[in-house]
Amino acid sequence: MEEIRRCTEELIEAIRKSDVYREYDEARVTLAGHPVLINTIIEFRMSSYEIQNSDSPEDVYEKMEQLERDFYMVRRNDIMNNYLQAELAICRTLQTINQELVGTVDLDILDFADAINW
Repeated sequence: MEEIRRCTEELIEAIRKSDVYREYDEARVTLAGHPVLINTIIEFRMSSYEIQNSDSPEDVYEKMEQLERDFYMVRRNDIMNNYLQAELAICRTLQTINQELVGTVDLDILDFADAINW
């Protein structure tokens, strides 16, 4: 277990030193200086989350298009757009790491493996 802990700490350090994390952190710090923009990002995320987790999946495409129209200023504002792009990049990096880790363990998930979105 000690080796796993040591390797985990090394992975954490590698992530923190990575370009993708550095870019995210810079964008986060820049955004932090603009409280109004932070509130807009929060509202955008909440709306997006609600759409993606709604009980009526047939409307998702239309609702996401409407969300993009309603929040067009998010993508037109360099601070918000840079933040969202950097956040997406670090999230994708973490997802990739997670998938690699989970993929190393042979879990008995055959009964529902088709429901897992890898």
